[in-house]
Parts: sequence; structure tokens; C-alpha cells
Amino acid sequence: MDANNLVIPSVPLKKQKFMQMKKSTIILTLFSIVLFSKIASTQTVQDAEKFIYYERYTSAQQILQKLTTTNPADVNAQYWLGQTLLNQDNIVGAKEIYQKALTTTNNAPLILVGMGHVELLEGKPSDARQRFETAINLTKGKKENKYGNPDVLKAIGRANADGDSKTGDPNYGVEKLTQVAEIDQTDPDIYVNMGILNLKRGSDYGGQAISSFDNALSRNPKYAKAIYRKARVYIT
Repeated sequence: MDANNLVIPSVPLKKQKFMQMKKSTIILTLFSIVLFSKIASTQTVQDAEKFIYYERYTSAQQILQKLTTTNPADVNAQYWLGQTLLNQDNIVGAKEIYQKALTTTNNAPLILVGMGHVELLEGKPSDARQRFETAINLTKGKKENKYGNPDVLKAIGRANADGDSKTGDPNYGVEKLTQVAEIDQTDPDIYVNMGILNLKRGSDYGGQAISSFDNALSRNPKYAKAIYRKARVYIT
């Protein structure tokens, strides 16, 4: 047979298109996996804080556990991991996180405050106050830290705002949040916690609580926590 007369069978057009679509699907799937992995690996404490704001605690916990596993000395990740558990009423779990973190972070001031937060919820106000004051004293000195580190002061206010009306010291909490409000003039959560603390001080401070929530909304008119807390005051 003449080689020149050989006919090479061609792949049907429909099959060619199917093979191209299948190849494109595989490439797209691989690209999605790589992209997802990259996004997951670059998630930060700030991403976790956003999830906490939206009360998506499981998502926040997953991010923070990865960060603390990778770097046990990450103070912010350890602190917010404990906070995530406290938001889920897991005091025992938060205590375990902070106890370990005191070692891995070399008694970092923010972790001291986290441990003090747990002690407040355990009904140990004296132990908690000692931790708070130690954290403040360790971070005082610089001009921007004349009252102590802003994150430490916010955490102290947050700790005292947590729990029922008998938990924490509202006057102490308001004092620390008032100080940090001078330094950080953008974070609305400072005034949300101040409003909660004012409510803890008693019914005579309802007006001050409303003013605090209004101050939070002046910083961020869409801050849901402030809107919700203000509405609750009017209900009661």
C-alpha cells in the first residue's frame, strides 16, 4: 500500500471539544485549590477579629489556631484565641490558652490581661486587678503609652465590661477606656465597652451609656454593636 495514500483518522470535533473542556476544568480546579491555599495561609489576626465582630467564632478560632500553632509566641493571636473562647462561654478553654501563652510569650502584657479577664469571670477580682496593673506598668513610658499600651488598656476595658453587673469593676474599666480614647481616636469599640460599663454602674448612668454609644457611632455610624446596645437601653 502506498504510504502517500494512507488516511490518518481524525478525532471527532465533538470529542475534541469535550477533551478541551475537561482540560480547562482540571486547570481551573487546580488553580482554585492553589488560590484557596494561598488565601488560607495568609489569613491574619485582623481577619479573625472581623469574624469575631460578626460572631462567626468557629471561623475565627480556626484562623487563630493555625496562627498560634505556626508561631506560639504570637501575642495577638494567642490573646484573640482566648477571647474567641470566652465569647463562646468557654472559660476553661480560654484559661488553658492563656496559661500556656504566658510561657510561650514570656508573660506578655496583653496575655496577662487575658488571664486577668478569666480571673474576673472566675470571681477573683483582686488577682485580676494585679494582672492588669502589672500589664500597665510593663508598657508605660513612651509618650504614646503614657497610660500604658493602648491594646492593653482596651483589653482591660473589655474584660471589665464582660459578664453580668457583678463582674468586674466598671469604674476602673471606664477610667482605662477614657485614657485610651485620648490616644486612639478611631476605634468605636472603646466607647461600646464604655457604654456597657456605664450600664453596670447602675440606672443613674443610663444617659452616660447612651452618650458612649453615640460616641461609638460618631466614629463609625454603621457599627452594629453600638446600634444594638443603644437599642437595648431604650428597651429597658
